[in-house]
Amino acid sequence: MWDPKSNTTSYDFLNNPGQQLYCLQSLEGVPLPPRQSTQNLMFPESYASYWYSMKDFIFDTDVNDQPYTRNYISQNLVIPAGTGVGWQSTYMDSSKRVTDAASYETLKNQDEWYTSLPEYSRYNHDSAVRTINSLPDTKAFLDTYGNASNTITFRNATSKGSATDGGAIADLTAAEIAVATAKGWTVTLA
Repeated sequence: MWDPKSNTTSYDFLNNPGQQLYCLQSLEGVPLPPRQSTQNLMFPESYASYWYSMKDFIFDTDVNDQPYTRNYISQNLVIPAGTGVGWQSTYMDSSKRVTDAASYETLKNQDEWYTSLPEYSRYNHDSAVRTINSLPDTKAFLDTYGNASNTITFRNATSKGSATDGGAIADLTAAEIAVATAKGWTVTLA
């Protein structure tokens, strides 16, 4: 796990976290600026293109583990998918690579496994639920603007994680999506 709050003194991480964090498994406590913001706060999806091991992306919460309230409007967050594309890094142990159902069954309970196949993405349905639960609450602020909204997008939701125990992101239930809606976020499965 990498805790961005303890490793940066600014929000630069959100703008340029570094593309090639091959072995990064978890981002917890992802900081979000407390100020009102209409700028896009998340980093471009391309920055996550080589995050082969990513399984958790959790926003910062308060001391009671509750999401913060933020004055955000017109945010369009694209969450890292957790699988890379293209070549395999020479820094990664090829014996920990999931390439099919057999290797997934063998490696799924080990921390170090990774994949470049969307169906075995470590960032899956269960991961998306944890992300949604940590989203900042923007509802009260948005209500002052009438028809305003924020959007959280999960790319390739049908395939991502579909062959894992956590399930495909597209398997989000109405109740799980309602958690995001109650906080002023529209969930998009792209």
